Amino acid sequence: MIPTKISQLCALGYEAITGAAIVFSVSFIFVAILGNSPEGSVRYLLALIIVLSLQVYYSWCWVKKGQSLAQRAWGLRLQQVDNAALTIHQSVMRLWLAAILNISMISVFFLLFSKQNQFAHDIFMKCRIVRNSDR
Repeated sequence: MIPTKISQLCALGYEAITGAAIVFSVSFIFVAILGNSPEGSVRYLLALIIVLSLQVYYSWCWVKKGQSLAQRAWGLRLQQVDNAALTIHQSVMRLWLAAILNISMISVFFLLFSKQNQFAHDIFMKCRIVRNSDR
């Protein structure tokens, strides 16, 4: 079943809050261990750890369960167009493509004018968001 545009946009907003929580949590733990604000090359290490933490979270959610916390809250599930679960490669590429296309608002505008109610990054990655049948 095709989800509504409103539910997908709300889930996207929830994803932003979840992502921010992960960034703040990882940063807090990193600074608590080091005891000060990262400077120089340590700052790049923190950035790498943040990116890896986000990637691990979303890849694990999408590959194992088909839904992140935000998607679960809005009754949505991510799957390939043939109804199979995403692969690790797809989840990695989808996160990067989604970040670029959502920050630039391309995917959001694509969703608003799409008849299939799909984001641009999902169409490019041959996956789709559907209503969760468990609800």
